[in-house]
Amino acid sequence: MRMSVAKTVWMLAMAAALASMSACNGKPSQAAEERTVEVVKAQEAAADVVSVAYSEASKVAVYDRALASVTQAAVAALEPNESVLASVARAAYARGDTETGLKAYAAALARGPLSADHTLMHGESLLAAKRPEEARAVLIEGEAHYLSDLRFAPLIERSLDEDPRFIPEVRTLKSDVDLDAIKYLGGGSTIVLRLLKDKQTIGAFKPKQNRQQSDFRSEIAAWRICPMIRCGFEIPYNQHVRLTWRDFDGLYSRLTSEKQVAYRENLEDLVFIKEDGVDWVHGTLKDWVPEFTQLPIEIGAFWRPWLALESELTALEAPATDILKIIRKLHPSGERLERELTQHMGTMTKRDLARQLSNMLAYDFLINNWDRFSGVKEFWGVNCQFANGHIVSIDNGAAFPKTTNEKVDKHLQDVQRFSRQLVKAVRELDHDRTLARLFPEATDYERERYETFWTQRTLFLAYVDGLIAAHGESAVLAFD
Repeated sequence: MRMSVAKTVWMLAMAAALASMSACNGKPSQAAEERTVEVVKAQEAAADVVSVAYSEASKVAVYDRALASVTQAAVAALEPNESVLASVARAAYARGDTETGLKAYAAALARGPLSADHTLMHGESLLAAKRPEEARAVLIEGEAHYLSDLRFAPLIERSLDEDPRFIPEVRTLKSDVDLDAIKYLGGGSTIVLRLLKDKQTIGAFKPKQNRQQSDFRSEIAAWRICPMIRCGFEIPYNQHVRLTWRDFDGLYSRLTSEKQVAYRENLEDLVFIKEDGVDWVHGTLKDWVPEFTQLPIEIGAFWRPWLALESELTALEAPATDILKIIRKLHPSGERLERELTQHMGTMTKRDLARQLSNMLAYDFLINNWDRFSGVKEFWGVNCQFANGHIVSIDNGAAFPKTTNEKVDKHLQDVQRFSRQLVKAVRELDHDRTLARLFPEATDYERERYETFWTQRTLFLAYVDGLIAAHGESAVLAFD
């Protein structure tokens, strides 16, 4: 075993030495076509050595510290060569060292997009390592850079099929194992609760209820469709869970504040599902988003010009924080939002934000999510959350109704610039496969609601195609 470690360390040291030789023969930051033949050969040799070294490492039961440190040195020395980093990543995944693979990929990506071949290799390696969620993120990002490359879409489809978190089994929550209290969350017109474990919130729970403005299965479907259409903003993970009414009632009764007691009357609207003589509470458990602020989308003065064809695209290269003076002036809580959005926007540009807003309004139209905009000034932004440079759509309970809503049509008319990647993904959706993914074992009612969605898809593509016919593809598909 020690001989194998020593051999691996020696090989990685050799890779670093080869990298140093290549650095002496040319500038590492120059494009490959500008390097001398000697530089390219040295780097290719280093890549081969690193790959073989990792193959040797796979035979070693314990990942030696010396191996880790020499690997780090080799990667640093070979940083300009994406071939080496790709080899490191692939070999690392093969031996189960996913974290090293991810670091190697991140190091390469930090200098700009990888080639299509290397991005695909990385995605395939993550799939082979049974990391479909991370593979999907890599492949969707790569697809955005190489949209005409037809190899990405099938691998993204595969990442959905192989992801046990995408359509998991219904999870049964057990009292004092998975959670130890249920607390009211309040706000809104539907029943939403916090699930607590060791006094920490582990998620928001929206149960099956007879309040028709919300459906927990629709909320899960709204999360699932996001990667399918490359939505480009954040939606917290949703999963179907259940617990017995006996456990639910006992866990809710453990907290006795006045608000907790007063909120109990809402629980009369829960809908139980009887299974084997036991009443169960079913619902969606949504990942908890600890820190976010509101983006008052109702103030269209700051974003409508971005998505109109007559405005100059070059203006979108300005910092997104330029909009904050408008928000501060028009929103009742403008000073607070200005502080919070300044922190969460960071260095993002108006283009970054414009693309997400365009995608979100297209998403809302497709799924008939009419509950994004608030008509009450004090609540502007309450259904359009924002965190760390991304719109975060936390509440999608109004999605997939059976009937359409004129609100989503009205808001889509404000959008004339779209994401090329999103439009392509929507165009390529397969009717039956999409139904099976959004509503597994769909009821007749869910099938009717799904057909409403499919009609919206047809109308959306017709609207986009009409704009393209009038103004040209490059003008309309302005993002990506």
